[in-house]
Amino acid sequence: SDIVKSSWPVIGQFSSIGSLGPKPESWLSGEWLSSLSTVKHQGVSLGASSSPRSPLKLIFPSVETVRHSLEGYRAGGSLPYSVNTAVKQPYLKNYLHTWTSESRGRTRASPHIKTYARVSPCSKKIGWFMVTSANLSKAAWGATEKNG
Repeated sequence: SDIVKSSWPVIGQFSSIGSLGPKPESWLSGEWLSSLSTVKHQGVSLGASSSPRSPLKLIFPSVETVRHSLEGYRAGGSLPYSVNTAVKQPYLKNYLHTWTSESRGRTRASPHIKTYARVSPCSKKIGWFMVTSANLSKAAWGATEKNG
């Protein structure tokens, strides 16, 4: 059987957030999560599906995290997420998590990395890991066009 189970979360860390649509199903927890949740011998389901959704955890620094970073508020200049975009997708807060690395002494370092992974709930196994230039946006990942 496949090692990756539907209970394994998709985890993303990025340094910029774009417009993701008015509802999570519009793209984030719909098309995008479905494509990253696909496992061997299962197709990508872009619509309603009977298969359980994989948990989604997104790592992006809060204003408070940036303020307490080594660079302070200046670090926020390389972490764009406009207020105008944020107010249109308040649901995103339900997926956001804080990154820490106390054991490595890097918690206060502002990351500017884009990584995505599928990790077991116990954090002992990894299904896949990707380092990319893609931030969290439809422009970076693509989106299915209707009537196109």
